[in-house]
Amino acid sequence: MYQRKRKRHIKPCIAALFIVIVIAGTVLLFYKNGHLLGTHTESIVSTSHNSKGSGGTAAPSSSSSSAAVSVIQPVQVSLQNAAKPLWIHVSIAKQIVTVYDANDRVVESWLCSTGSPGYDTPKGTFHVYNRGKSFFSKKYQEGAYYWVAFYEDYYFHSVPYDKDKQIIQSVANDLGRQDSHGCVHLSIENSQWIYDNISNGTKVVIE
Repeated sequence: MYQRKRKRHIKPCIAALFIVIVIAGTVLLFYKNGHLLGTHTESIVSTSHNSKGSGGTAAPSSSSSSAAVSVIQPVQVSLQNAAKPLWIHVSIAKQIVTVYDANDRVVESWLCSTGSPGYDTPKGTFHVYNRGKSFFSKKYQEGAYYWVAFYEDYYFHSVPYDKDKQIIQSVANDLGRQDSHGCVHLSIENSQWIYDNISNGTKVVIE
């Protein structure tokens, strides 16, 4: 009789042990997933932080834009210590605007958007000749802030706004891709930097 009772007690013990093992395995799995999620989130935050140019422009989310972020030139000299005159280089292939000093040291470097297919940004060497705080194109029903003209009607300017002066976010998100009507799009902050610091006569090289 005692042995039969003992056998009856063994089965609940085995069941309880199995439940403990299952619970322990579940806790371990959740811990690992949580750890991986934290690592992934940290990676995203780090990428977002590093994808800002010296002017603070957030990089777009497309894969082509990520490639452009990796080639933004690190700043080598401050504007105050830069040798004058400055000059500007625009890389259509990399979608990067870089401002150099007279000794070819990087003063600023940012993501941009040049002309989309059919609206090609002209290549060559040009010189800044005019500027203004804003404009609006009736043809395209778009305007922009801080335009700086370097050739005919081709400008550096901010990402565009609509007829209500609301920034067109879909276009702003495309910095780092060819997405303009031929002008060179920059963030508002970076276009203002050019407006404030680049004088008429400054050389602009686009290639």
